[in-house]
Amino acid sequence: MLRELFRIADFGFRISDCRPSDVIRPDPQSAIRNPRFTVLLAWLGLGALAAVFVGWLAARLHAWGPTPVGLIALGAGVLLALAIRWLATVLGINRFSTLVVGVLVLALLAIVAEHAWLYQDFRAQWREAREKSAMVALFRPVDPPEAKPYFSHEFNGPLWCFDAAVLVVAAIGTIAVGRRGL
Repeated sequence: MLRELFRIADFGFRISDCRPSDVIRPDPQSAIRNPRFTVLLAWLGLGALAAVFVGWLAARLHAWGPTPVGLIALGAGVLLALAIRWLATVLGINRFSTLVVGVLVLALLAIVAEHAWLYQDFRAQWREAREKSAMVALFRPVDPPEAKPYFSHEFNGPLWCFDAAVLVVAAIGTIAVGRRGL
């Protein structure tokens, strides 16, 4: 009778004993066995790859030449949202709040990836300039600055924040417009 009283549906917990303190013990394998959790992890993993690719593409376009402020961020946000929405459709994820939170996190990842790729491009240009010119090699250290000094020198707060805001708003706006079917 007491065992029946403490019998509950298995929502990721394992019934182990009749004592109330021991009845519910988290099952560490239950989240992995949950197909929705697995689908969500696959969506976020593939979305992270898409975000890194969008960041790389945005960095390539920034390095290619001058563009109007916010234009690349707008395109990157829309492209990221379309990729994330397509992945969500393929995997059967259609909850709007999940899409918005996922796109927000992945948009921030795309921003970080974009700046990391720009730093890598800066390092390549540094080495190339040293190899091409003896005068540059004479006055410039062999190794380019580390990431922290580079970003502290290159950081333009209002511009970077505007760029990030445009990317995030474009991505979330594309998800919202896609939801309505406009």
